[in-house]
Amino acid sequence: MSAPKPFVKQASRTPETFSARVLSGTRDPFLDIAGAGGANVFQSRTFLQQFERHMLAGSRKLVLVGVTDAVGDPVAIFPFVRLTKFGIPTLEAVDFGIVDYFAPSYFRDVPLSAEDTDGMWKAVVKAVPGVLPNSVRIVEGEM
Repeated sequence: MSAPKPFVKQASRTPETFSARVLSGTRDPFLDIAGAGGANVFQSRTFLQQFERHMLAGSRKLVLVGVTDAVGDPVAIFPFVRLTKFGIPTLEAVDFGIVDYFAPSYFRDVPLSAEDTDGMWKAVVKAVPGVLPNSVRIVEGEM
């Protein structure tokens, strides 16, 4: 029987730094830059414009949050719907209460680490006016 191999600690990687901003709509130049990288149909301006035109009605408004990395390259788009419920303005994931998941359109072909995912989400929440820090805890399951 061979001796157990000693535990070797992997070198830790510094988590990425992300910035996010609310886009000016489906005509925002961010979509041109993001689309140039081989984006899928859900990231395209055409899809988002048709989604906005056909799926949103009344006071519902599409709110897109674009995420960039430290050098300014697009990383993701988070789509939300701004609406009023019981007289209270809210921001919700684009799921209309009929799907049990919410995912942004992610532009890279490599997975994010847990630290990077957390940093990206915090940048998105910070970019959206009126989102309270409590909502982040609820979304992350820290009720």
